[in-house]
Amino acid sequence: MLYKELTNKQIAEVLDESPPKVHFHVRELLDAGIIELTKEVVNKSIVEKYYTAAARSFRLSPALKLQKRMNIPFMNLRCMRHTGI
Repeated sequence: MLYKELTNKQIAEVLDESPPKVHFHVRELLDAGIIELTKEVVNKSIVEKYYTAAARSFRLSPALKLQKRMNIPFMNLRCMRHTGI
């Protein structure tokens, strides 16, 4: 995905996962800015969305280790940061 544009269905095939399961994670990665929507292609009545990595490399926050140890869902951790907890 770093250099190639892929649809949700193509990502699911590569990962051998169901498209609905992958779609959830694609949305989370898109919201976090890790991937980006690069184009939309209309194929009959279906809109195919193509995604690619937003950067060549990523640094993960040390807060992710805290999240794993404390078993805090990612969304809750993000809310805690915004509220100053």
